[in-house]
Amino acid sequence: MLNYNIKALTNKPQFGIMNMFFLVFKIKDLRKVFILKLRCFMYNKIRGDIMELDNIRIDWQKDFIGEMSAPSGKVLIGDQQNGMQPYNLLFGALGACFYSTFLSIATKKRLSFDSASVEVSGSKREIGEVRTLENVQLVLTINNPSNEEQLRKSALMGAKFCSIHETISKVAEIKLEVKFDNNIK
Repeated sequence: MLNYNIKALTNKPQFGIMNMFFLVFKIKDLRKVFILKLRCFMYNKIRGDIMELDNIRIDWQKDFIGEMSAPSGKVLIGDQQNGMQPYNLLFGALGACFYSTFLSIATKKRLSFDSASVEVSGSKREIGEVRTLENVQLVLTINNPSNEEQLRKSALMGAKFCSIHETISKVAEIKLEVKFDNNIK
């Protein structure tokens, strides 16, 4: 098992995202490394940034009452007024990551729309000791789109290159639905 710190590697200029994977995985299977490097390259081309991990901290009171702190703000968690539950946070992360990736692609294609919303829902497996996600429904509604066909393609690419979508898809089937509303003023 290799131990590595992705953040440390990506913060050093001599270790770009492309070189990082050669350091981590060594060249055991060239085809797998090439595919992995290509996916990371495509992710960075679409996003236009270097992949970096954030840190969060959750401070807990006696019971299931906590506050999550991140560099960009705070969120209440647990059994309290306005407290987010774990799956609220997971679905929120999926919706935000997907929309951010979709928006980057749509912007690069010079597509426009007035506003959009993302709705995420899901269900857990009924059997098993740990009831993991089984299905996730991701619905993107785009208001007053400039080009429905290209925005639909951008949404599919957004799902493909969203790292959280990719992670969740390892345990659950994710269905994406894209809707358009041309009547919003």
